[in-house]
Amino acid sequence: MTLYLPFLILSDKPAYGKLVQHAFKNNPIVYGSAAFNPGTEYAGIIFCGGPHISPCFYGGVSVDDEPYDYERDCIECAIYTIAKARRIPMFGICRGMQFLWAMDGGSLTDVVGHNKITHPVFTIEGQMKVYSEHRQVIMPYRRQTVFSLDAWCDGYPEAISNELYGIYAVQWHPERMSMLSGGAQYFINLLKKHADA
Repeated sequence: MTLYLPFLILSDKPAYGKLVQHAFKNNPIVYGSAAFNPGTEYAGIIFCGGPHISPCFYGGVSVDDEPYDYERDCIECAIYTIAKARRIPMFGICRGMQFLWAMDGGSLTDVVGHNKITHPVFTIEGQMKVYSEHRQVIMPYRRQTVFSLDAWCDGYPEAISNELYGIYAVQWHPERMSMLSGGAQYFINLLKKHADA
C-alpha cells in the first residue's frame, strides 16, 4: 500500500486545499497551525495569506494601519524553524511569501496599488495576469540573498525560490483565481515539482 504524505496548510480556508488537490489527488491535507506535529513527515507546508507581519520580525516600520498578529507570527516562526531543519518543502502565498522572506533576514516595505486588483506579472517564460491583495512587498536590494527572484511587477518581486532551503512562494493569491489560470497553474506547478509527495 502506498503511503501518501500529508500537506499542512497554515490556514483553515479550504480554498488553499484546492491548489493541493489539483496537484496531487491522493495526499491528505491538514489545516491550521494547531495541527502541526513536529514528528510528522509532510509533503509540504503552505504559509498562507493574512495580516501584516509584525515589524519586529524584519526590523522595519510599517506606516500601514493594518493590525498585526504577533501570536501567529511566533507560532509560524517555530514551524518554519523546524521545517527548515528537517528539509520539509515550504510554500508561501501573499503574506506567506513575505513571512518566508523575513525569516531569512529579508526586509518588507509598504506599497500602494496592489490591493484587490488583477495585474500582470513577468517571468522568464513571459507574462500572466494574477490577482493580488497586499499592501506590503519584499525588498530585494538590501542584502545578499540565496533566493531567486522569479517574477516581477512594478519593480518588486512577485515570486521567489530558494532551492537550498526548499522554499517557493508567490505574492499573489492563486487560490482566489481559476485553477486553470496562469497564476494558479504557476503555484500548482511549484507544488508538483518541489513537494515531497
